[in-house]
Amino acid sequence: MNSIRANNLKLHRGEIGLKTYENKGRGLVALSRFQQDEVIERATVLVFPPQQFETICDSRNKLGPLKSHMLIWDKNESTGEVTAAISYGAMSFCNHNGSPNARFKPDKKNEVVELVALKPIQEGEEICIQYKEPEKILDIVSWDSDY
Repeated sequence: MNSIRANNLKLHRGEIGLKTYENKGRGLVALSRFQQDEVIERATVLVFPPQQFETICDSRNKLGPLKSHMLIWDKNESTGEVTAAISYGAMSFCNHNGSPNARFKPDKKNEVVELVALKPIQEGEEICIQYKEPEKILDIVSWDSDY
């Protein structure tokens, strides 16, 4: 069993954990090595249809830390309507990095999201993604799309 622990909290069969990083807060740390394209975690999501997402945007100042855990699930290009989601997995603690080592991969049919390694990740390394902020409306993590 790996000796890297953060706050004594083990997640996802001992392969990932939470660690407190100075100037960042809590983040995800690898407790074992991951190969490029390997699934690090798979988690269910709670999907918010466009009307609920609009209500969330209107109330964003009251959301506190919840607003930084929202994901763009879908966007209708012709209407601009956005469907959002929140992941129930540890991946929601991924911090931002301009050179990320992981990304989110949505499985819309099954309403799950995977955290996938973009490159090899070493034991003890922080697992980071790249955040996107659509139209400066709300701090939302996105996938490989420009909004």
